[in-house]
Amino acid sequence: MISKEIIDGIKKQIWQPLTNNLTYKNLLDSIEDYNNLEKEEPSKENIHIQMIDLDQIEHYVYKWFDKKRSTNSDKNKIMFNLLDQVQREHKNVVKNAISGKIDIWMGECP
Repeated sequence: MISKEIIDGIKKQIWQPLTNNLTYKNLLDSIEDYNNLEKEEPSKENIHIQMIDLDQIEHYVYKWFDKKRSTNSDKNKIMFNLLDQVQREHKNVVKNAISGKIDIWMGECP
């Protein structure tokens, strides 16, 4: 689960648009979607959606660092901590899928 501390930090510090077509609301909505889904019973569909949500959050953070990196170290720290937490969540989702013997393959085999 993405922590309340990080969510609150985003609400307080990252208020400007993340990029031209991306607002912090998009980022917060993706985090909320992930956190809500994480509370549900694991299933192949849920695992797939969780991975998509985490990927989306990760892409938002990368875009922010590319376009809006700040001289404000508090903002940078919040986004770095979010990225770190998303990467740990990725590992947890995969670990839970493997331990539950849920197929997590998302794409097509070549």
